[in-house]
Amino acid sequence: GRQVVYRNKLGSISDVGTVGDPKRIRELQPDLILHSSDLNESLEIFSDIAPTVSIRRSENLFDRLRLTAELFGKKRQAENWIARYESKENDFWRNYDSGRTVRETAAVILQLQEQLFVMGNRGIALTLYHPLTFRPAKEVETMIGDGIPFLAIAAADLPAYAGDRIFLLIGEDGLSQSEARKLTGSRLWQELPAVQAARYHVTDAKWNFDDPITRDMLLAMLPQLLSQPS
Repeated sequence: GRQVVYRNKLGSISDVGTVGDPKRIRELQPDLILHSSDLNESLEIFSDIAPTVSIRRSENLFDRLRLTAELFGKKRQAENWIARYESKENDFWRNYDSGRTVRETAAVILQLQEQLFVMGNRGIALTLYHPLTFRPAKEVETMIGDGIPFLAIAAADLPAYAGDRIFLLIGEDGLSQSEARKLTGSRLWQELPAVQAARYHVTDAKWNFDDPITRDMLLAMLPQLLSQPS
C-alpha cells in the first residue's frame, strides 16, 4: 500500500500484511477472501476463515479483472473498462510512434535498495511492450519466453540486458535513491549506448504495477516520462 500510486485511496482499507496474516484477516470477519496466489499454493488456512477465491497473479490484467467482476456481478462494467482502456492505449502509441519506421527495443530496470532487477512482462513493461511501439531487448525477450517475470542482476550485467532505450525505475526510500545515484554516475551506466544517445527515462518504482488503476493513470503520465531526457 505504501508503494502504489493510489495510496491516497486506501484510508478505509485494513492492512493484513504482504502475504495475508490469517489472525488479522479473521478479526475482520470477511464474507469472502480474494487471494492473489501462485500455482500450487495452499489456501486452506484462508478457506477456514471464509470462502476463498484464488486469483493467479501470473494471469494477465484483463483475466484477473474479468474474474473479479464476475464474482460481484460487474461483467458489463469490466468489459466497458477494458474496451475503453485498449482504445486509449492504442491511440496513445499510434500517436507516439507516428512516422517511426523501426520499433526500438527497450529494457525496464528496477532499483530497489541495493538490488537491481530487470523486468520481464510484468508491471510497467506490460504497457511499454506494445505491438505499436517498443519491443523487449533480446535477453528480456528470452526471459519472457521462459516465463520469468523479473530477474535480479548485478550492475555489470546491465549491458547484456539494455536495449535501444532504458527505463529506470527507482524505489522512493533513501537507500534506493542513493544506489540509483551511484549507478547513474558510474562509468558503466555512462557508456551504455542508450544513455550516450539520451534514450533513457527515469521514474518512480510506484509505476511498476499492472492493476487497472495504475495502468489507467500511467497512460496519462507517459507523455511526461517519454519526454525526458529524449
